[in-house]
Amino acid sequence: MPALDTRGVLVALVNLIVLCVLRTRTQDLPPPPHRDPFVYQGHHTDTFQVSHQLPDGVEMKSYLFKNRPQTFFFLLDKSPIPLELSVTPCASPIVWSLERKPLPQEDFYDEHRVDPFLEFQSSLETPVTLGNWSEERRRTYRDPTASAGLYSITITSTRSDSTVRILATTTGATHPVYPALPADRKVRVLGTARRNVTFAWPDAAGAIVARPIEYCIAVTRVRNFRTYCSFMSHTVGDEKPVLSKKDQWGFSWEKEKHKQLRRKANPVEPMLARKIVSQQCVGSNREFTFKGRRGKTYYMDVYAIDKETNKSEAYEGAEVKLPEKRSKKMQIVDGGRMTLKLKQDNVPQMVTFEAKERMPLLSVEFGVCAGKIPFEILHNKKLVHRSIVRRWKRVRMKNVLPGNYTFRFPRLKRRKAFVSMHVTSRPSLLTLPRDMSINVYQPMTTCTNITVAWMGTHKKQKYCLYVKELSEIRSLKRHRCSSANDRPKSERVLCMRYRNRDVNKALMKSTITGLKPRTTYVVDVYLSRGRSGPVAYKSVNVRTKGGRC
Repeated sequence: MPALDTRGVLVALVNLIVLCVLRTRTQDLPPPPHRDPFVYQGHHTDTFQVSHQLPDGVEMKSYLFKNRPQTFFFLLDKSPIPLELSVTPCASPIVWSLERKPLPQEDFYDEHRVDPFLEFQSSLETPVTLGNWSEERRRTYRDPTASAGLYSITITSTRSDSTVRILATTTGATHPVYPALPADRKVRVLGTARRNVTFAWPDAAGAIVARPIEYCIAVTRVRNFRTYCSFMSHTVGDEKPVLSKKDQWGFSWEKEKHKQLRRKANPVEPMLARKIVSQQCVGSNREFTFKGRRGKTYYMDVYAIDKETNKSEAYEGAEVKLPEKRSKKMQIVDGGRMTLKLKQDNVPQMVTFEAKERMPLLSVEFGVCAGKIPFEILHNKKLVHRSIVRRWKRVRMKNVLPGNYTFRFPRLKRRKAFVSMHVTSRPSLLTLPRDMSINVYQPMTTCTNITVAWMGTHKKQKYCLYVKELSEIRSLKRHRCSSANDRPKSERVLCMRYRNRDVNKALMKSTITGLKPRTTYVVDVYLSRGRSGPVAYKSVNVRTKGGRC
């Protein structure tokens, strides 16, 4: 068997290494693995995380720490050559600069057999600054006759940690990566009808290469998002930086450094779901309608998505504020009475009263079935009184001047409430007792009878007693808000006028008969005098006895 020629093998190996080095010098940007520049390959990410060297025609993604600049590189060996560089900020605005260092002389590689990137960084050549930018949207640098050299781009995230997407390509003119939008890329509000808002945007018809385009819209109550990745960062959040396992040697210090890096990372958190009004793709439609709330501001963004490359381009967003709901103004006249249903709304409800001449007295009575309600009284838009009504309240105004008086009820914190109003220029005669509760005589309660008592006053007034089975009441809250005028005669036990000059002895008592055994009843008493009232006492529940009667 012939002996192995060791010298020949070594010579062949050296020639192969030299050939590889020379082949590396002749390329421009690091080439993509396929001729199609839009095909994304995972191994670019592994190399990019360590070297920050940009491949040709592939959009790369990198994590930026707040106020910590990062520099990325790409190499052009030929000139002139068309160059496009696009930088897309995501979660935060960025500031970035672009520089170029000229290539060394031709004999540089003969004298320095080392990494050209390291040599370029340490060379004495003064870099040429090509531009500085501060952006919240994508910025593309174009040079149709770019000179050879090492290009470096330094990016700083200014508001928070953020991801950034960078694309360097020498084929942008013939193979555009992003959808092309028209010169006028504004989103316009077509109109608002009540709570509906309709907006539209121009067609993305300026693409050099015809590709299928889909439009995605985002309506939020936060702000406009200048890029699609910015919107996604604020809706789903950014991931913390992860170092590829292919770029780790397994040393303990290396793992610890990676852990510290992840601990320092502070990506933005997703915004609240209730801040997102609509987020959807609408195909080729160029018009969208959503429903909002009055008095709220909404921000509308539209993104054109290339369905083949999954790359996006953002339109110039718009904002709209829906007008406040007009205040409900109702008119009340002297001697008039009305009941208002107040809702949890952004707009206060108002009732107006017109005093055509000077009046010596004006009495306004407010009645609330439950809780408390604030109110204000204005004369010709000037505040003259502010108070809170609990159950019943009377406001007397003397020497009333001519003009418009407005009774305003601010917006409620709870869902709804009812308030009754009575306005009169006559003296209000209704007097409330010091105790508005109803007492039950339990020893006198039988299977069919119950005895109740309540306090009166020294003035002759009308008292009406009502009773109803608890099981027949669907809503206790609504029942407490009902007045004597709403109750049927079948529930009325008696109506009587009563007074006692001695207030301490002004006690009325009544026995209700003909009731069912072992049944719970709700007892109500209403007080009125003339056109004032009725004012309800506090309801009481009574249960009849069972067994032998």
